[in-house]
Amino acid sequence: MKKLLLLLLFPLLATAQLPTPADSLLRADTSYALLRHDTYQIVYSHARNGPLLCQWVLTMRDISPESRYPGPFYPDTLLPKGWYRVRDIDYARSGFDKGHEVDSKDRTDSHAHNVSTFSTANIVPQTPELNRVTWLGLESYCRELAEWGDTLLIVAGVSGNIGSLVHGIVIPEYCWKTVTVLGGPDAGVPTLYVLMPNVNSIGKDWRKYIVSGGKLRGLTGLKL
Repeated sequence: MKKLLLLLLFPLLATAQLPTPADSLLRADTSYALLRHDTYQIVYSHARNGPLLCQWVLTMRDISPESRYPGPFYPDTLLPKGWYRVRDIDYARSGFDKGHEVDSKDRTDSHAHNVSTFSTANIVPQTPELNRVTWLGLESYCRELAEWGDTLLIVAGVSGNIGSLVHGIVIPEYCWKTVTVLGGPDAGVPTLYVLMPNVNSIGKDWRKYIVSGGKLRGLTGLKL
């Protein structure tokens, strides 16, 4: 029923406040906060000092030749009072990349929208190969679908804990993404579920990490 409602509303989704897969968690646990940026939403975890998940809609209108903001990343002022605001420098010499959840290239329709993706609430520690190769390949595939004319609902998130950076910024064991085509040439195809380990030597082909929805729901406990 939820996906049917989204299909009916997808022309308005760019500005709508969509339900998230973690809404029940947000109601039950005050250690999570919903951060509403203009063109995407973050479910932020106080315990992780980072996002549990981010959700956004991607269409061809979101992609343009607009030059990409060069950085740096900046602390997110939408976080609740008293929560630590991650800084760009917190990743220095960690060996991990500042991995976007909402890819900055998905928001090149305006300078302001592109800059908004450089909030430190929109990043997680990713290994260099995952961030620059495999995860990048999946991000590029999503933009290809959007440029072809599809309207996508994308949710990206993390699971597990294999250590931390300074200030308790949790290094996730897995990074995952779901891609639902709401409209366009590929409307009606099954939702894509991808689960990648946060390691180097992961390989180039993101398709190797396609999983079932049941597996991803079981791992995360979310309504994906």
